[in-house]
Amino acid sequence: MQVTAAPVGTPAVIRVLVVDDHRMFTDTIVQRLSAEPDLDVVGTAADWDAALRVAGLARPDVVLLDIIGDAAVGDGVARLLQAAPATRILVLTGRVGEPVLRSCIDAGCHGFITKDRSSDELVDALRSVAAGERPIQPSPQHVASAEPPGLSRREREVLVLLTEGHAAEGISKQLGISRNTARAHIQHVLDKLAVRSQLEAVALARRNGWV
Repeated sequence: MQVTAAPVGTPAVIRVLVVDDHRMFTDTIVQRLSAEPDLDVVGTAADWDAALRVAGLARPDVVLLDIIGDAAVGDGVARLLQAAPATRILVLTGRVGEPVLRSCIDAGCHGFITKDRSSDELVDALRSVAAGERPIQPSPQHVASAEPPGLSRREREVLVLLTEGHAAEGISKQLGISRNTARAHIQHVLDKLAVRSQLEAVALARRNGWV
């Protein structure tokens, strides 16, 4: 088995609660995580009530959460964080796309990984979340389908160029538009994404898998 060094700041032993309503899948995940010396599965739960009870008692470092009903995600995550405020939440799901990803992040989740990723990538994501990082790892085809909400085609192009390090002058040259027009597009992007700076826009785009 390939061993990956844990990120700086990761607890010596990461206490994990696995929340999933498919028993066979849960058993497989538990078996895989138990093979890692720095991961300790402190409990499993098949519904929100059980997850809240176990989280309150075990105080896990990370909850590995398969989405249990899209409509319940926001309320369920909020209740989990209330029961165990220091816990971080990594969402594991087969459902993909920007709306699901956005609802998870808005609810307070700290990371997102799709079920088509390898078990080694799941372990790495758990360690990253425990260390305070925010991994978002949909597969490449899923990233392509996730787009920033409300942006026009031109504004999406501008956002991509911002993430590549271009400022207004570079964007104007890349798109064949005036510098003033480029500045206007940048401001529209910032306004629609509700951020105050280009750096915030870039961070938001990368975090959400828009680029």
